[in-house]
Amino acid sequence: MRVAIDLSGLARPGSGSDTYFRHLTLALAREIAPPDDLVGFLNRFGAASRDAELPPIRVLETRWPWRVLGTLWGWGILSVDRLIGPVDVFHANDWTCPPLRKGHLVATVFDLAFARYPELYPPDILRIHRSQLDCVRRRASGVVAISAHTKEDLRAAWGAEAPEIRVIHPAGDPIYAEPRNLDAERDLRARLGLPEHYLLYLGTSAPRKNLPRLIRAYALAQRAGVRSPLVIAGSTGLVSGMSIHGSHSWDAPQVREEILACGLEGSVLVTGHLARADAAHLMRGARAFLFPSLYEGFGLPVLEAMSAGVPVIASSSSALPEVAGDAALYVDPGDEAAIAEAIARVDGAVELRQDLAARGLRRSQKFSWAETARETLAFYRDLVGDTR
Repeated sequence: MRVAIDLSGLARPGSGSDTYFRHLTLALAREIAPPDDLVGFLNRFGAASRDAELPPIRVLETRWPWRVLGTLWGWGILSVDRLIGPVDVFHANDWTCPPLRKGHLVATVFDLAFARYPELYPPDILRIHRSQLDCVRRRASGVVAISAHTKEDLRAAWGAEAPEIRVIHPAGDPIYAEPRNLDAERDLRARLGLPEHYLLYLGTSAPRKNLPRLIRAYALAQRAGVRSPLVIAGSTGLVSGMSIHGSHSWDAPQVREEILACGLEGSVLVTGHLARADAAHLMRGARAFLFPSLYEGFGLPVLEAMSAGVPVIASSSSALPEVAGDAALYVDPGDEAAIAEAIARVDGAVELRQDLAARGLRRSQKFSWAETARETLAFYRDLVGDTR
């Protein structure tokens, strides 16, 4: 069985797609042995793709302008096996789902946020998302849903026309589970101008992440006595200066405006994108991790916070309870007062923080890339008809 896996997600370092395809590929490489074969596919066009750090497998590269390649794929004119040779399985994502003449196309669908919250997306990006999801429905032999919640959303969207959907949970970036390096954390805090105790949000500034409401809730929590500053870290959704999901759907300016409106310039730090190691140091040293997102297809940052031994406050919506189980303090993401109350509770109670941290560590151990790879490989074999 020859398997090719699309590595285009690695052009978005720090994104969920990057984490997923990087660590799934590494784990599959440990599971797949001759006579089976695993290769990567990457279209190296544009600065982000040229700079992508690749896993140590054989990677078949092309250099097509994405606009041209996307058009050819969209019209079904150029199949991906004409670029890389015959394969039994081509594993794509829900953003690049190319035609395949022979073999089985498998696509991982991360979430249907655009279907649940269309008002948060510009019309052109919404149209692309809808077109790509329909492309997955028409072309894929099998779909990997990263949560049962995402599978339910796909069933609702596709009905009886759905291809086979299998729920296979991912794991987090293992760097977050590494032991703390107190010297490195101290150096990072000094660079950022942070005290020892701080609250953390780590992720993009997409509207569904609910950051303006988090900022307003933090202002309420301050009035209730919270003194730990809030750090908002992560990408604005731009890759090499280009928006990956629509320019005004990633609203970092609105975050800054909310900070000013609440008078929190001295209490909320927005770091922007951080190097992977710095993000892990910042996470491991946090007093608590705050993630009141409106919608998540899985919620990798929550799992990564738990693996780092950091207490988590998370939304009670979408897939987050599926991921965190009994290991998070849940809030209604639409209720600023409830978010503020949870922040004050966790910030002020060492016993609660210790309990949530211990629960989170136990919960995080239920997820591993080795298991994700084994389940994914079994899905490939089922589709191909390989009974080994």
